[in-house]
This record gives sequence, structure tokens and C-alpha cells, in this order.
Amino acid sequence: MTLWSSAFITSKIIVDNASPFISLFLRFAIVGLIFFISFLYFSKNKVISIRAFYNASISGLLFHGFYLGGVFYALSNGISASLIALIVSLQPILTSILAKVYLNEQLSLFQWLGIFLGFCGAFIIILSDIKEGLTLLAFTSSLIGLISSSLGIIWQKKIVDELPLSANNFIQAFSAVSYTHLRAHET
Repeated sequence: MTLWSSAFITSKIIVDNASPFISLFLRFAIVGLIFFISFLYFSKNKVISIRAFYNASISGLLFHGFYLGGVFYALSNGISASLIALIVSLQPILTSILAKVYLNEQLSLFQWLGIFLGFCGAFIIILSDIKEGLTLLAFTSSLIGLISSSLGIIWQKKIVDELPLSANNFIQAFSAVSYTHLRAHET
């Protein structure tokens, strides 16, 4: 939990002083190495199927690369930390809608009402920030982060998880390393 939450807590400080994708590259390389060592040390079964590797890689790209990449890039392009936090906090609402579409989960009328009210509240606050200079690039980057996080949850829920947690985490971190490394060279 500490490794996950540390990214958002320090994100504004990081992007004010470094490239968002280089900083994420370094973060994921360190985290991936820690989880790899943990996997080697604690896991009894060290065999990872190609299918499991593929699924964990997709999850890592969505959860870490695109989600945090979108958040950090939005912050580096002027969105406020409070607004990006509000936008990505819509993730449970979006995930509920996507779970209905992709996983055939049923939502009650009360849940739909909650989804509608949540979106309305966020929309009102986001509109007020747009009037105060929110750029389209920063807003789009934050939406990419939001959508990627929700898609990552749907992907993870839809697949059968056959990996130990440490293996899943190191593969996810290293897939994010690959993505952020590519993005760091583009920007």
C-alpha cells in the first residue's frame, strides 16, 4: 500500500522538478526490482505462463503506465492536484458502468442514481475549473488516467489470476517501466 499511495502523494512535487515519465520510469524500475526480489525469495512456484505474463502486463500498462502517466502528465501541464484527484476519484463510478457493460453486473436503480449524482457533482466542479484556465491537454490526460484505471480493474476482474501477488506486481511494474521509458524519450 505504501508503494502504491506514494506516487499520488508526491506527484505534484515530482512533476514540478522532473519529467513526469522519467520520474515514473525510475519509480517503477525500483518497485519492479523490489517485487522481483520478493517473488524470487518468497514464491514456491517460479513458473509464469505466457498467458499470465500477458494478462499481468496489460494490467500493469493500464493501472500504472496509463493511469499514473495520465495523472503525472496532466499535473505537468497545469491541472491542479485537487482537480486531478477529483477526476480520478470518479473511477468507482466509471468502473460500475463498465462492469455493467463488460461483466454483465447488475446495478440497482439506487446505484444508478448514485452514479448520476456523482457525475453531476464532479461535472459542476470541473466546469468551474475549466473557466479558470484548465487546458484541454491536461484535462484529456486526466481522463486517460481515469479510463485506464477503470479498464485495468475490469481487465483484472475478467481474467483468472493464477500468479502470486509478488509475480503479478513485478510484471505490472516492469510493463509500466517499458511504457514510461518510451514516453520519456518522446517528450
